[in-house]
Amino acid sequence: MHDGTTDRPAFSVELHGARGLFSLLVFVFHVENSGLPQLFGWEFMATLLDPLKFGVELFFALSGYVIIGTLARARTPLAFLFDRATRIYPVLWIGVLTVVLLSLVSGREAPASFAGWPLLLHTLANLAALPNLLPFPLFLAPAWTLSYELCFYLFGCIYLVCRRRLSLNIFPILLVLSLPIIDTHPRALFFLSGILVATGYSRYLRLPILAERPVLSLLVFLWSWNSVHLLNLPEFRTMTQWFDGSAWLYAVIAFASAALFLDGLVRSKGRLSAFLRSPAMLYFGTISYSFYLWHPVVMAIVKSTLASLGLFTVAGNLSQFLFFLAALPPSILVGHLSQRWIERDLTRLIRTKLRPRPLTPVLPIEIAPAP
Repeated sequence: MHDGTTDRPAFSVELHGARGLFSLLVFVFHVENSGLPQLFGWEFMATLLDPLKFGVELFFALSGYVIIGTLARARTPLAFLFDRATRIYPVLWIGVLTVVLLSLVSGREAPASFAGWPLLLHTLANLAALPNLLPFPLFLAPAWTLSYELCFYLFGCIYLVCRRRLSLNIFPILLVLSLPIIDTHPRALFFLSGILVATGYSRYLRLPILAERPVLSLLVFLWSWNSVHLLNLPEFRTMTQWFDGSAWLYAVIAFASAALFLDGLVRSKGRLSAFLRSPAMLYFGTISYSFYLWHPVVMAIVKSTLASLGLFTVAGNLSQFLFFLAALPPSILVGHLSQRWIERDLTRLIRTKLRPRPLTPVLPIEIAPAP
């Protein structure tokens, strides 16, 4: 990061549509991993669809890209943290409290297994998005990704404090300090893919066959990162352990292909870019955060209802298809309402009432692409 003038747009229509694509990839993965019979009884469907869970890593890459611009426009470090907190917490809070309420009513799932002070403590930890950072049980399954986001925001705030108050560019130091976190949480690697694109350095990775074809870069990413996952089952392990085999090579390919994927979209390359600019994908991009957090809750209710009606028995090997058709519309509806009422209206109210006022005006930092 350095001062200058950037040629990167503040808003990318393609990346906005990509948010919707990533959330749908995760939704399909959860359908495939619902425990229902494989579609048509074909075992290879699990192998084919399992890599779709890595849409989460692409969310991280997109966050890395977007936050660079957010840092550049932030008036103060406190304003940056406030905007990020009001972006993620309102939906998280209502989602967590809904899960706790449903669990206590039904007597099922993790929240209902706690009582009194432990339940209160674990609920507060989930409201703060601490599971995955600290050993607390996770109540709202997709919220594990928010702990990664919070770490990234904290690093961004430290950068702003040093840049604005001390006139120090400590980005290289923060990059080094992030390496131990990436080592123990390898999925965080893809924040750096997004940063690479936002700062322009991704152009040095532009292989002719991939640079103009984002969909091909996407397929290479899914293949290579899934290969890392398969070599490190049941968990990713630490990255330093990957050098005793071929996992590190697949990780390098995955990192580069994720960056090339975003780079191609930012430059509006390929037919995928045109698809992501379609009204449907832009709509899914708008509701993607709410859809991502709420869809497992909706899916659990829909699955329980279909099972109680005996419809999975009737559907047989088409159970996953039935589940997909039954769970997608209400997931979209809940995501839509959450985006309108919580992300937009409630967040606007919170920001209007509580937004911190800077004591002195501060000029924004401009992020330039690599020379």
